[in-house]
Amino acid sequence: EDDSGTRLARPLIDWLRGLGLEVGDNDPYSAIELQSMGYTLDLHGRARGLPYLLIEVRQDLLEQQEAIDAWADRLTLGFRTVHPGI
Repeated sequence: EDDSGTRLARPLIDWLRGLGLEVGDNDPYSAIELQSMGYTLDLHGRARGLPYLLIEVRQDLLEQQEAIDAWADRLTLGFRTVHPGI
């Protein structure tokens, strides 16, 4: 079984939860259960055997440019913190 999602996602989820954010893991639905995860993940991740991760942020948290910038900064810091080689 492919554990790339776990290897990439679990540390980031834990880091975001450590900030006091409510973060789901395949909630309310699981992309793992879908036959296709979408063109980009299927072609560039799964088909090539590369680690891949899908992040979804609620639209109501991205209504203002400042909020978009804050999420971009937060996710960048999170990845750099939990996956320094990425």
